[in-house]
Amino acid sequence: MIAALAPWAGAALILLAAAPWAAAVGGGAVLTAALTLGLAGGGGALLLFWSALIGGGWSLTGVFACMLLLGAAGTAVWRVRRRNRALSPAQLPLARAEWGALALIGIVAAAVLFNSAYFPFSKADALGIYRPAALAMFESGTLQPLIGAESLYRTYPILVPLNYTLAYALAGWEHEYLAKTLAALLSLGCLPAAFLLGWEIGGRRVGLLAALILATTPSFVRWSSSGYVDLPMAFFYTLTAFFALRFRRGGGWIDGALAGLMLGFAAFTKNAALIGMPLLAAWLAESLWAARRAPGLRRRAGAAVLSLALCALIAAPWYLRNLAGAGFLIPDTAWTEQAERSLRTLLIFITLTDNFLISGWLMLWGVAAAIWHLARRHPAKSGGHGAILWFTLPFFAAWWLFVSYDPRFLLLFTPILCVGGALAVKAAQARLRLSRSARALLAVGVTALALYCAFIAVEFKDEIIRRPLMSHEEKIDLVRGG
Repeated sequence: MIAALAPWAGAALILLAAAPWAAAVGGGAVLTAALTLGLAGGGGALLLFWSALIGGGWSLTGVFACMLLLGAAGTAVWRVRRRNRALSPAQLPLARAEWGALALIGIVAAAVLFNSAYFPFSKADALGIYRPAALAMFESGTLQPLIGAESLYRTYPILVPLNYTLAYALAGWEHEYLAKTLAALLSLGCLPAAFLLGWEIGGRRVGLLAALILATTPSFVRWSSSGYVDLPMAFFYTLTAFFALRFRRGGGWIDGALAGLMLGFAAFTKNAALIGMPLLAAWLAESLWAARRAPGLRRRAGAAVLSLALCALIAAPWYLRNLAGAGFLIPDTAWTEQAERSLRTLLIFITLTDNFLISGWLMLWGVAAAIWHLARRHPAKSGGHGAILWFTLPFFAAWWLFVSYDPRFLLLFTPILCVGGALAVKAAQARLRLSRSARALLAVGVTALALYCAFIAVEFKDEIIRRPLMSHEEKIDLVRGG
């Protein structure tokens, strides 16, 4: 029993080492939890990467020693900041409807985590790209060598495979269950990230609505436990938008640094995040221009430079290594000739109902509302709505023009679109006076939708009921067809 739990305990210790740094930022329990996950998932991968790049390899002893030192330093910073000022502002108690939304989100998340921890890898890219890369790095103790133009899949960003490698190292064997669970945690990080962005724009209720809309999006729950990199990238990218918006609203060094840090992690997770780099740079520049007459401009300009520097420091070494060892920065794996530039794909959030259901309509409604508010130059709403459009529409345009053959790539910015949908719902609620029976009916419908998403999040349910204590070999045969 102890041997079986040891790898999970090791992963928990790495998370705990990142927690003091996250707590030092302040902002409440949700921000601390999301940042802990992001710093642990991104920082652990970076630690392995740089250990291999500089030292030629890594060891668990070195990983835990570094994390212990980082955790101790973070604790010291947290104690100083806690002494100087309150880090977490007091909040009003949750209302009954908010508790209900939180419970439904928790049910969906629990179903995703169960599926991750119960079954090994089963989907194509996880089996064909990320798992072999992680296994090779685990067995060799270092990065896969690049072999020129034949290095196609070896040039994929490796934050997620490095987390798999760490899981294997903690267990001493190819522990697919822990590896999948670590990836699922990064995917589920999109829920608190959407909550935080929604809260920053429209308050706590908007944040909960955004997380609930995301949790009731079928494509989100289907891919959360897949072991793919799309949702982990979306997690880091949504946090980038959150900190970038806080920077525009007067934030300083911390918000600027974290915006760049999170985007760097996103680019270390998936090539598509490179689109976000000019978006962040332009956003920071516009923020400085808007505050050009405000005091402290030089300090904020320094924070913007730090933001971009951190982003480059995290992401650039990987892409420069690709250029040196393979002859290209990113692999040419997008089948752009298969892109379907049609009205159906332009309106895919409502035409692909199996993937989006009600959530797709809310996302599209949110985009339309954001455009409307910007067109009217509503001063109180333009910042938040502008962030939603700025950090999503360029991604959608790139998807529609080049890779619209695969709706999975929409997940990269879906959490931010869910925030737009939540804002639209809140605006509608303010204008409509629903009766008690109408509110009860709406609650039943949302509950049914969340339970449906929790249901589809778990695969092979009939087999689980028939054989709940399947062996590893039986699970392999089941999910991979022998």
